[in-house]
Amino acid sequence: MKRAWHGWAMAGVLGGAGVAQADFAPGTTNTVFAEGTSGASYLLYLPTSYDPGDPGPLMLYFDPGANSGYGMEKLRPSCEAAGWALACANELRNESIPNQALKIREIMDDVRRRVAHDRARFYLAGLSGGSWRAQTLSRECWGEAAGVLLVGCWIGDYDD
Repeated sequence: MKRAWHGWAMAGVLGGAGVAQADFAPGTTNTVFAEGTSGASYLLYLPTSYDPGDPGPLMLYFDPGANSGYGMEKLRPSCEAAGWALACANELRNESIPNQALKIREIMDDVRRRVAHDRARFYLAGLSGGSWRAQTLSRECWGEAAGVLLVGCWIGDYDD
């Protein structure tokens, strides 16, 4: 089900930056369209324990086949148990797509702006080629992610 965001509310100030609160009910998975010009979207899961006043970690997952539902299915139970919010990027796959860099940036910026989370605990994750994307982003956007969860990824460059 595609559902647009509405009713933005400021959740407070975390680390000096305002954070908009998601208006989705905790314990639900929703499709979110990132603010911007690319039309990028992602699946968002807020754990049942989600409380914008006491935010937990946030994980952004990339799938090699643009199957955000696979990542959601596999990671949601662990994120629920640990109280982590989970976002899984749509459309981004191993092959290059139009506006790829813009879509990645808009998704990263949008999910971190819309979901109250502990800014020191934002993580990138991926499977196979999605892992490659996550680890590449962690190097290109040094300091924006606390860590990476890489599943089935060669860690290195082609010239290493």
